[in-house]
Amino acid sequence: MRRRVALIIAGGEGERFWPYSTPDLPKQFLSVFTEKSLIRLTFERIAKMIPPEDIYVVTGKRYGALTKEFLPELGEQNIILEPAKRNTFPAIAYSVFLLRRLLGEITIGVFAADHVIKEEDVFLKRCREAYIAAGDKKKIVTFGIIPTRPETNYGYIRSLRSELIGDIRIFSDVMFIEKPPIEKAREYFSSGNFFWNSGMFVFDSDVLISEIETLRPADHTLLKKHVLENDDPEALFGKITSDSIDYAVMEKSRNILMIKGDFSWDDIGNWDALLRMKEKSDPNYVLGEHSVENCTGCVVISEGTRFEIRNGKDLVCVENGGKLLVSALAGLEHLKTAIRKGGNTTIECVNVKMTGNPGSYIMLGLKNLTLETDGKIILINVND
Repeated sequence: MRRRVALIIAGGEGERFWPYSTPDLPKQFLSVFTEKSLIRLTFERIAKMIPPEDIYVVTGKRYGALTKEFLPELGEQNIILEPAKRNTFPAIAYSVFLLRRLLGEITIGVFAADHVIKEEDVFLKRCREAYIAAGDKKKIVTFGIIPTRPETNYGYIRSLRSELIGDIRIFSDVMFIEKPPIEKAREYFSSGNFFWNSGMFVFDSDVLISEIETLRPADHTLLKKHVLENDDPEALFGKITSDSIDYAVMEKSRNILMIKGDFSWDDIGNWDALLRMKEKSDPNYVLGEHSVENCTGCVVISEGTRFEIRNGKDLVCVENGGKLLVSALAGLEHLKTAIRKGGNTTIECVNVKMTGNPGSYIMLGLKNLTLETDGKIILINVND
């Protein structure tokens, strides 16, 4: 059996969780969503099957010290630093080539730092099955999550065939599908042949390297030159294609198997994910001392400023460090655009009135809303 290692992807800046997540302290290092930081929970989960010396994290240079602070068990050599922000294909490809050079041929599991996974026993069982299948079949093994609702924010995986290999149910004839419109998402959900793309993979190092050579020969040449033959990540990241691993490899590969992810999973991609984490009996997700009356489907978070919200439905109200986000759930799709505009930004708001100075703010997709603040309390009222 080849040596098994785990690679945690932790380079994102988490813009969709502004104003809590910032470039200096992105989402994976926050504990506002869970009792511990997301990266800490990911590490502890994986450490139940992979020893810490075989767990690696790939992240941006600016997050190297932060990663070490949150994961002190890791040696310096276990933190792989990207010299520039690119995408998941450069991050994973660079890490795999580097680990192949340092460790020889190994079996690698790739996991995101910011997923919330419950039913850990089931998750770990499926991971062990994936490591076995990847080694035995010389394939890339991915995890397809059983959908619990029609979802337009996830990519999908379709599989039409399955077989038992020993005690492991393996799905083949795998196709990756981009994020669908709602009509297609409903169709996928009802069919039973479509699964959410978890973004987690297990493979032998040489299998992925071979796939990159076939599908991305120019990038393979760069990786071979700047990683296997030399140690020049700056030169590599200045030239390698900035694509997602799905687009670069997974969607084009014919060398993929799937294991069904029958465990509770959420990628915490947006503020509205917190509504899926709340107690079912609670109509809203509220963190802090706030007054929320006649409200449903609202996310309300602040540790320093008090919200008093009336008649809200499907709202996100978050304050942190003098920065305020008030958005309709449907308006969150504009958050990245608003952040990049800079300054106080309002997008697709109708009949919104504001009194007082809330500091730096972003307002998205609001209708018939009044906001008043004295700096200590933010009063929000929705007028039907």
